[in-house]
Amino acid sequence: MARYVGPDCRLCRREGMQLYLKGDRCYTDKCAIERRHYPPGQHGQRRSKLSDYGAQLAAYFGLPYAFAYFFSEGFGVEQALELYRKNYRPSEQNPQPICTICVWALAADSEEEALFQFKSRERAMIDRKLGIRQPLLPPAEAARAYSSAELAMAEKLHRKAIVGSKEQVAERLKQLAQSLELDELVIVTWTYDAAPRHRSYELLAQAFGMEKDRDPST
Repeated sequence: MARYVGPDCRLCRREGMQLYLKGDRCYTDKCAIERRHYPPGQHGQRRSKLSDYGAQLAAYFGLPYAFAYFFSEGFGVEQALELYRKNYRPSEQNPQPICTICVWALAADSEEEALFQFKSRERAMIDRKLGIRQPLLPPAEAARAYSSAELAMAEKLHRKAIVGSKEQVAERLKQLAQSLELDELVIVTWTYDAAPRHRSYELLAQAFGMEKDRDPST
């Protein structure tokens, strides 16, 4: 049987998935499948995503469009929104395109508390990259010793994460909405315990002036 002696990265591209054959490189932006997600020998292609199809479908029927930013950590959002706006066909109910993204964000009473609660998501995202699927862990149990490659992944997650005090998170969300020229912004948050999630929504409602008067007894 012949033995393959070509570049390892070509094997990943041929299989359409990460095989983790290049060590630390596989966990960085230099990973070939992240940069060229198509088989060897097929040039000039761009990553095909269901979000692109959804953008085209919404544009064709003149419907509002929502991009799951939290699912891809924002990858492909500019392409999808551009595709939607460029091909939008006005409808009776929606004469203009309506762009929305759904983003993961977490606010707490302090930046330190927010970063602590973020440990659950950080661990889940890193484990997922390694092919590990398990229930969300409590933040106190989520921390573990990372390899150098995993540390690089964690740092990348922290740079992209919208986490902090309500002022910090609100400012990041406003900047994101402005840069993408959004009409709506949907926030989704999951934490191990429900209380930090509820508190995050409450703080962001305050930051955006959306908090309603409530009966303190309820």
